[in-house]
Amino acid sequence: MLIIFPSGSYYCFNEKCGIFFWGAHSHDAIWHLAIAAVSFHSIPFTLPNFAGTVLSGYNYLLDLFIFILSIFHIPALFTYFKLLPIIWFLLFTTLTIIFARKIRDTVWFVGSLLFFVYFGGSFSYILTLYHHGTIWNSGGLVAQQAGHTLINLQYAFSLIFLLGILILIKRKRIGLKESLLLSIFVAVNIGLKFYAGIISLIIVALFYLFLFLSEKKLSSFFVRFIILAIFTIVSIFLFYNPFQSLKSGSVFSFSPLSIVHPFIEEPELFYLKDTTNARYFLQSKGIGPRLIGIELLTLTLFLIFNFGTRIFGLCYIAVYGLRKKLNQFDLIVGLTIIFSILLTIFFVQKGEWWNTIQFLYYGIFLSNIFVALFLNDILKKRKLLNYILVFCIITLTIPIDFDLIKVFSSLSGPAYLPKQELQALDFLKNQPSGTVLTSPFDPTLTKHFKQPMPLFASNDNSYIAAFSGKPLYVADEMQLRLTGTDFTKRLNETHVWECSYLDKINYIYDVKSTRQPKNFEQCQNKIRLIFNNSQVNIYLVMK
Repeated sequence: MLIIFPSGSYYCFNEKCGIFFWGAHSHDAIWHLAIAAVSFHSIPFTLPNFAGTVLSGYNYLLDLFIFILSIFHIPALFTYFKLLPIIWFLLFTTLTIIFARKIRDTVWFVGSLLFFVYFGGSFSYILTLYHHGTIWNSGGLVAQQAGHTLINLQYAFSLIFLLGILILIKRKRIGLKESLLLSIFVAVNIGLKFYAGIISLIIVALFYLFLFLSEKKLSSFFVRFIILAIFTIVSIFLFYNPFQSLKSGSVFSFSPLSIVHPFIEEPELFYLKDTTNARYFLQSKGIGPRLIGIELLTLTLFLIFNFGTRIFGLCYIAVYGLRKKLNQFDLIVGLTIIFSILLTIFFVQKGEWWNTIQFLYYGIFLSNIFVALFLNDILKKRKLLNYILVFCIITLTIPIDFDLIKVFSSLSGPAYLPKQELQALDFLKNQPSGTVLTSPFDPTLTKHFKQPMPLFASNDNSYIAAFSGKPLYVADEMQLRLTGTDFTKRLNETHVWECSYLDKINYIYDVKSTRQPKNFEQCQNKIRLIFNNSQVNIYLVMK
């Protein structure tokens, strides 16, 4: 709860009062709040940060749920930062225990699995220890870990439905009801997180394939796959509008090991300058044994540091696989982990190329099962050496969690929405509907503010849409790239405010500290100041 509960609440720190945000919530959570506040007031749904554009190519299912609750006067801030995390914790813990007991009904296994799904960490702290002599600031160097789960609420809830799928495929009999449930869970995960949907689809498809190989019933296999295909296709069209999304190009591109190479190229990671230079030289000469060796070394380091102590789980399943002691369930989950790795290392994504790392999140989550089995088997033997080994594994697992505790227990979050802006946005919220023009994000502003920073200076986000309920003319470039929106023309227009495009907007939200260049001398009769305080001016465009 420390990761999410403090955010979205009103505090005062050193005379700075407002709504505070910790970690990625100052961007990611606000983006989802903006969708919930703006997108669902019209059909088709629209982008909150690019007025007049259809929302496509993005997972909005949880945001729709938040919007529905807001209709019943449950505030979106409360839902996102308080209500949903509590619901998630209760469901996730209960389902993890139910699932664990279906595999090994022992205290050691259930306890081990709970430990890893909540506290499993990477080995990134070794990198900061080597470079800086400390474990601090190591939590964000590699893929998201168990302690980060509630940083991404959509990811967190996708794990609920993934656990539901795992519980169902552990059943001895699968009828029409179970097939429908599996298909529904896949469809829901597609709506929550595209990466979760693909991983869920892989698990269910593999399960049906193994079921067919054991039952040899073609009709049952065909019916199950048809149901799964229908729910999957409907969900993709419902949440991602693929025809619209593909207009800006393919979502994924084949680019082998692009996400792996920075691991030995970046000075803050496992920096191997000579090896990197050798790889570039060998690539120019063509594929050969030395180049393959370098790539395998890089991939191995990448996986070890990302999986952390869960690498013992991967070794466990590899050894049991060689001994042919894996059951059908182990094979399904093991193959899904392999697919999650392959999707991560062979593809990059449109907009933010590195976003395919999110496929790996699910491989890391599933690997918790096998490291918990590994600990369970060790602890069954009740030998002193085994207890020492388990203690070492636990000790090597948790340093990342201490770093997270340090970051999220700081007295004030790194970003906040000042009370003066809250007043302005509340005023704007109560005005008639219309498009809002605001200043483009200026990264140089970070030099002029100490933490906690006001949201307009901390990062490029959609906070004005989230708190006013009105669409923005253009904002939050990262989300626009992810949705494949061509925003260049609008963004260029906003660098100097002029009269020429006033007919495209209804309100101007002017944060005085942004030092936005203005050229409104020739159009004073077209705009009227309707709100003013120490930090914000709001202008109405006269139509």
